[in-house]
Amino acid sequence: MHPLQAQAQAQAQAQATGPPPSSFPQPSPTAAPRTSTSGSYPPSQPPVQEPRSVQQPHTRSYSHGNALNQQQESPRQAFAPRSSVQHTPRFGNGGGAPQLGVLPFQASQPPGQKSSPQQLTTPFHPPHERRESNARFAPGTAPSRDATPPQAMASSSKPVYGVSLARLYERDGLAVPMVVYQCIQAVDLFGLGVEGIYRQSGSLNQINKLKAMFDSDSSNPALDFRNPENFFHDVNSVTGLLKQFCRDLPDPLLTSEHHNAFIVAAKEEDDNVRRDSLHAIINALPDPNYATLRALMLHLHRVTDNSHINRMNSHNLAVIFGPTLMGSDPSTAIADAGWQIKVVDTVLQNTYQIFDED
Repeated sequence: MHPLQAQAQAQAQAQATGPPPSSFPQPSPTAAPRTSTSGSYPPSQPPVQEPRSVQQPHTRSYSHGNALNQQQESPRQAFAPRSSVQHTPRFGNGGGAPQLGVLPFQASQPPGQKSSPQQLTTPFHPPHERRESNARFAPGTAPSRDATPPQAMASSSKPVYGVSLARLYERDGLAVPMVVYQCIQAVDLFGLGVEGIYRQSGSLNQINKLKAMFDSDSSNPALDFRNPENFFHDVNSVTGLLKQFCRDLPDPLLTSEHHNAFIVAAKEEDDNVRRDSLHAIINALPDPNYATLRALMLHLHRVTDNSHINRMNSHNLAVIFGPTLMGSDPSTAIADAGWQIKVVDTVLQNTYQIFDED
């Protein structure tokens, strides 16, 4: 081969294969991607941290306000935050009262939305068809039979009736006693459309049987009131069971300590002053009393939402629950009776201003 031809062939092969790998610049493993054609690399910069949303400590909402519950992981249920008529938190650290995760009975419909009793009478679902145990009622909805009740610590004998709310909470770890929970759930599911609910008397024999079962073991599956067979298909016996629990409390739900203050507040002629006075006293109740009262009042408000069917408006319910929740002093029972009714009637008419609706 001619030398010139060999040289040309060698040059062609060199152009086809390119320069040796070592001729390419080797960027640092930590170098940033190129941003221009100049071949230079911008200095490495740490990634920009997006600011995280910080949840501020909960303080109670003011009148007409809402506060979302937060659920804490604890062996005991914590208590729901309280709405306040004051501009300063009730607790000195500004963190609010211990929180209570949303419980099924605590979900209530906002004003203007009435539940239909026909929607609450679907067939009972057996246990294997129910949702998971962490199911919760969505705010603004009526209870569902699929929601799993809170679990109390099992025991062979744990009396419920005649035991103080503070002792029940200390022992069972439930913000609202199981018997109250189950009774409210049963009435929400099966009693909102029953005429005269809470006014009608149930079977004393059935009430005593259920009472004995709760005193023996309130976590007994036979006391799951999503199944009407467990209360003999008699919702009036359930209401009697709930009223009996309130009457048997060693100290009334609204407490003897605050009895006189409630009576004085009820005598206020101005509706707003009376409401705000009662609101302030309710916020001063012990935590177990406040949590149970809140659950009961939101439930009774749902009863009044269906008063066009069940004939039980706020005044009719107040006649029943006034003396039951406030207790009675024999020396002033007659004089205080009307004001006790006024207390409960006012609370029921202002449920969403006094308690958080969700």
